[in-house]
Amino acid sequence: SVSATSTLYLSVIYSVFKEIEQQQELDDPYCFRFTWLGSKYNANSTFINATCDEVTRGANVPCTRPLVATENSRVPNVTYMWNNNTVTTIACRMTPENVCVKYSYYYNSALENITYMCTKVTVENEGAAKSGCYSEFQDGREIEVC
Repeated sequence: SVSATSTLYLSVIYSVFKEIEQQQELDDPYCFRFTWLGSKYNANSTFINATCDEVTRGANVPCTRPLVATENSRVPNVTYMWNNNTVTTIACRMTPENVCVKYSYYYNSALENITYMCTKVTVENEGAAKSGCYSEFQDGREIEVC
């Protein structure tokens, strides 16, 4: 049978390893992963249970949970979000095959929404994008990918 001392010792070792693992996770590079809903929604809007399809109306617009709304149409304060949320709730771990991407949609020069994510970006006639920003116009909207 296992003694109380052995159980306590194993529990302490487990706790230490768990702390080390959590610190290593925080030291790993991360990308933000969320969709800011833009000026159509504010923090009091009913959107918590909304799906990306409902929010984007199936318009083939990148979207990922969590869905974020802010007051006064301000873009999210990512420093505040990083310091006040669990990392895995608002971020994805960076991997060698992906880049951190910020998709911004503008209509009539006004920012409509932003989606942050880990993904691959391929630029026509150039291949995989590693850095920089790219813009294109589709259906009257400017789409900026950084």
